[in-house]
Amino acid sequence: MKGRYVVLFLLQFNVVWCQQPRLVLPIGHTNIISSVAFSPDGKRIVTSSLDKTAKIWDVVTGKLLTDLKGHNDWISYVSFSPDGKKIITASYDNTAKIWDAETGRFLTELKGHNQVLHFACFNPNGKKIITVSDDNTAKIWDANTGKMLINLVGHTDGLLYAQYSFDGKRIVTCSRDKSARIWNAENGELIVDLKGHRDYVNYCQFDKEGKRVLTSSEDNSAKIWDAGTGKILLDFKSHGDKITSAHFSPDGKKVITTSKDKTAKIWDAVTGVIIKDFKDYKDPVDYAEFSPDGEKVVIVSDKKNNKVWNLETGKQVSNLIGHTSYVATARFSGDGKSIVTISNDLTAKVWETETGRVKADMQGHGATIRGLEINPDATKIITISGEKSLQEWDALTGKIAIILKGHTDAVNSVCFSPDGKKIVTASYDSTAKIWDAISGKVIFDLKEHMDIVYFAAFSPDGKKIVTTSADNMAKVWDASTGRLLKNLTGHTDVVNMAEFSPDGNKVVTASVDHTAKIWELSTGKILGNLKGHTDAVNTAHFSPDGKNVVTSSDDYIAKIWDAGTGQIITDLTGHSAMVKTAVFSPDGKKITTASVDNTAKVWDGATGKLIRDLKGHKEPLVSSRFSTDGKKIITTSWDNTTKVWDIVSGKMLIDFNKHNDVVISEQPSPDGKRIITASFDNTVRVWSITTGRLFYTFFPVDSVDYFAQSSSGYYQTTSSAAKLLHYVTKDLKIITFEQLDVKYNRPDKVLEAIGNTDTALIKSYRKAYEKRIKKLGIDTTAFRDGYSVPEADFAKRDGIEYEQKNGTLKLAG
Repeated sequence: MKGRYVVLFLLQFNVVWCQQPRLVLPIGHTNIISSVAFSPDGKRIVTSSLDKTAKIWDVVTGKLLTDLKGHNDWISYVSFSPDGKKIITASYDNTAKIWDAETGRFLTELKGHNQVLHFACFNPNGKKIITVSDDNTAKIWDANTGKMLINLVGHTDGLLYAQYSFDGKRIVTCSRDKSARIWNAENGELIVDLKGHRDYVNYCQFDKEGKRVLTSSEDNSAKIWDAGTGKILLDFKSHGDKITSAHFSPDGKKVITTSKDKTAKIWDAVTGVIIKDFKDYKDPVDYAEFSPDGEKVVIVSDKKNNKVWNLETGKQVSNLIGHTSYVATARFSGDGKSIVTISNDLTAKVWETETGRVKADMQGHGATIRGLEINPDATKIITISGEKSLQEWDALTGKIAIILKGHTDAVNSVCFSPDGKKIVTASYDSTAKIWDAISGKVIFDLKEHMDIVYFAAFSPDGKKIVTTSADNMAKVWDASTGRLLKNLTGHTDVVNMAEFSPDGNKVVTASVDHTAKIWELSTGKILGNLKGHTDAVNTAHFSPDGKNVVTSSDDYIAKIWDAGTGQIITDLTGHSAMVKTAVFSPDGKKITTASVDNTAKVWDGATGKLIRDLKGHKEPLVSSRFSTDGKKIITTSWDNTTKVWDIVSGKMLIDFNKHNDVVISEQPSPDGKRIITASFDNTVRVWSITTGRLFYTFFPVDSVDYFAQSSSGYYQTTSSAAKLLHYVTKDLKIITFEQLDVKYNRPDKVLEAIGNTDTALIKSYRKAYEKRIKKLGIDTTAFRDGYSVPEADFAKRDGIEYEQKNGTLKLAG
């Protein structure tokens, strides 16, 4: 019948026997996504990020399949092998890594560069890999063994990109040295040097036949070269600003360029004539590429002007609207039916080319964690999350207790009062707030600062609060009335932090103006002007007896001062980079410092003599502090780890290394048995400080919903958060069956892992679980033997049109 059709296919069932499936938390990238690639079959996408991870996603559902973790710095580029079985990542940690694309398993590491890598890709048959680096070299590697085969030396500045010819016999590289070079891919010999650009060459590409090379440069031009002679065939000079991308069409007859001059242009690749000039953009145009059939182009600019154009008609096909921030790149799938984009909103989206409909949204969930604070009896933990709110969660149940909402900008610091009844916060909104720790309500708004408030803390007796600000001032407030008591005026730049003396009569402040100052609270006068640093002072802390102060500075030095006279007692010299923190031990006899030079040090608190040098971190340290009993040192670093060290031997005792991003805060519990870490990976983890065992992980999905998981895999969660969870098998297949939730949704197990002693509560949860099992008629012995999961799919899936003309679709089995 006219206008009607029926698609016939078979519904196929298989039984997949798998090992224990893995629960995937809905955490997406936590920093800018740097690159993206479709798998050759178009079923998966891999993204790389400045959060040091790459992630594999399912295109149909948009669900996260696995994280590729192991790099110690930004990942700059990621791509699949031609057969889709492997993935290569290039990183600022000077390495590239090869991964199994079907399991996410790490295979091998490519070590040999001594500076950051910008790009890595497989050759056409997938047997070799090329990497390019800021160390002025490109290297060719064996994709199976990871052995370096050839070192391409000759560029005089960092390399930015490289590409194999379609037959795999040659390589073109481009560099900041304003040149591109063509090499023999078999022996590494230089074939021709392409010189003529006047600024960085940021892209290079062979045409399909390998006879020409296209380059683009920050000198506002693109050029086509003869790949054999190095002669310039065409020079595209009509852009008025830096060219951001340039690509041949699949048949090599056209070139598309984009520029910061807010235009994109399509050129005849033979005559150099402009065929189409796209001028309707209000922002720089950052990327464009042709569809695989050459009939369309996708052009991206900012977040709203991301359009697909038909080249034959010159008309817009679709507009890819949905990102909330700048869109960096758009890539066609192999069949041209889909496009993937990456954005500074930390998401990737897959779009239907013809309609601009979002087919899949690769995004994470979870409020960004910026810090944490523990109340005095360790029953409550505050996490600084999101942009404007904080969460107080019950450390004994793993549940969010209250939400602290009221700030209108990001929160910088949080502190409990000594009795645990109040909380003070400091914010970018130029205010500090005092909160009731029980109800979560704002008690007082401290509004006298004229700029960002960076820090707020209670006095030892809890009766006063000190705040510091970018307005070059510190202020002292009455904690019971919110009344301003004193303006501590005298610094000439940002005041980073402040601390009360142990007797509560003085305050020490640390400032970007290269000084620290000791103030008398009764008068607000400066008692000691601690001058001697030659760069910003980051921290200043009193000794436990209040007689001395230790400061840390960007001038690579920490100093011990007499708190009574303001005189320097001694310099703690030995770090080779900025010293971020310096604190006394609980007994005041030692000091520990943390530095950007990747080390922490332990010093004699009286003489300043170096006692221990704690080396083991691979990235700059965030902090170093003493354990509650003073016998250990706890350090955190940009290498995603927290480490515990023995003071006497200097030996590293425990390495907490489960976080996927920078650990930005860590605190030992008052009893010294546990340590709590918070990371930019949006998780809080609770560990044993003696064994290193992970007790549980807390993940705030938003200001209300949460997820808490024990190290054994058992979890408790809110119903809304549970909808975001899914399981992934070892071979990266998604399963969402109820039987898995039945096994692992166990609040009783989580409470036991947390250390909750309320046996009645635990028993009630366990009875509820047993009742559920009985009602569902589940044999729990199956939980020990793995799972047989029925897997369904459609035969001839590719023959089914996405948009159907009838209201029904008949299936034949």
